[in-house]
Amino acid sequence: MTNKTGLILGPLVVCGLLAAARPCEAQTAVKRARVVLPVPRTDPDTADEPIEPVVTEETLPNEVGEWDLRISIEAPPSPGVVVLPRLQLFFGLTERLGAEIELPLLAARPGVARYGLGKAGASVKWLVAAPERGRSAFVLGMEAELPTGDTALAEGAKATEIAPFAAVLLQAGPITIQGNVPFALEFEDGVTRRAIAYNWSAAVPLRVPAWHFLLELNGRTSLDGEPAEAAVAPGIHHALGARTYTALAVPIGLTTATPDWRLVVQCQLGW
Repeated sequence: MTNKTGLILGPLVVCGLLAAARPCEAQTAVKRARVVLPVPRTDPDTADEPIEPVVTEETLPNEVGEWDLRISIEAPPSPGVVVLPRLQLFFGLTERLGAEIELPLLAARPGVARYGLGKAGASVKWLVAAPERGRSAFVLGMEAELPTGDTALAEGAKATEIAPFAAVLLQAGPITIQGNVPFALEFEDGVTRRAIAYNWSAAVPLRVPAWHFLLELNGRTSLDGEPAEAAVAPGIHHALGARTYTALAVPIGLTTATPDWRLVVQCQLGW
C-alpha cells in the first residue's frame, strides 16, 4: 500500500459504510454525547454506550466521575522483548474534558534479568460538538509519549512525541464509526521526525446480544521519507457491563514496514 492509498482508504471505508446504512437518532444531552445503539447490550445501563475499539483510540472523553482501567497485551512482541500488559487509565476532568494515562510495561531482553517501564503516555480530549441528528461528535485532543523508557529494553525509548489530533464518532444505522487523525512530532537527539497517522474503526452488532464485530484500519505516513506503516484489524468485542468488556483484534500488516500480524487481547473495567 502506498502512502497516498493509506491516507485515502480510511475515509473511503467510512463513506462506504455511510452509504450502506441509515443514520439513526442520537442523544443530544449537553453533558455528554452518547450514541443510542439500535441493538442494545445485555445490561440496559450500557445501551447508550459507543463500542470501544481495540487498536484505535475511542473518540469520546470520560465524564467526571467515570473511571476506566484498560489492560492490553500483544503477541508476538518485538524481537528480544517480552511484552507485559499495557495499562491505561481513563477519567473525566470537567464536563467536556477527559484524560488518559498510559503505562506500558516491558520485560528484559533474553539473558538480562531486568524489567522496566516503556514510554509512558498521557492525553487529553475536549468534546467540541455532541452528536445530533445528522451530525457526528467532534473531538480535539493532544497526546504525548514521554522519554521514560529503558533503552536497554526498547529502541527509541528516549524519544519524546507529541501529537495533536481531531476525532469523530457517528452512528450509521447499526454501525458505530469512529476515528482520529493525529499529526505526530517526535524529538530525539536533536532530530525531529514528522508523521500523519490515521485510525478508523467500525463496530457492527452481531445477532448474539452484547457481541460486536470490529474492523479497524490504522496507519502512519512519514513526512520525512521513512517507510509507511498500515494494518487492517478484524476483531470481536463482548460487552460485560457499563464500560466493561473483553475484546481481541488481529492487526494484519499491509506494508513491508508493518509486522505481518499481531494478536491484541484487551479487557476493561469501568466504574
